[in-house]
Amino acid sequence: MQVLFDNNVDWRFAKLLVGHEVKATFTLSWAEYKNGSLLSASEEYGFPVMITADKQMRHQQNMSGSTISVLVLNSILTDYPGIAPLADQVLETLETLPQGKIIVIEPKS
Repeated sequence: MQVLFDNNVDWRFAKLLVGHEVKATFTLSWAEYKNGSLLSASEEYGFPVMITADKQMRHQQNMSGSTISVLVLNSILTDYPGIAPLADQVLETLETLPQGKIIVIEPKS
């Protein structure tokens, strides 16, 4: 599956998403896009999912009618060591990804 990383997701996390084709907003020259315009561009490009560390996105976006889903990495630290433990949950979620949803991925307690 094609996966888009938002600017705030450490690129090294991509190596943990085995079996998925990961692109980052900066490699597509989309660094200037924010929230709604980024989601629109992502849908037009055909991405089924975007991964972000922006915890506010779930409160800022209305996903009704969207084809893209958003996975929000909700960890205390958003650097690679902080998000790496979420990789298994992300992989599980990608297997059964619903369309047009915002899904929060949190550390298991």
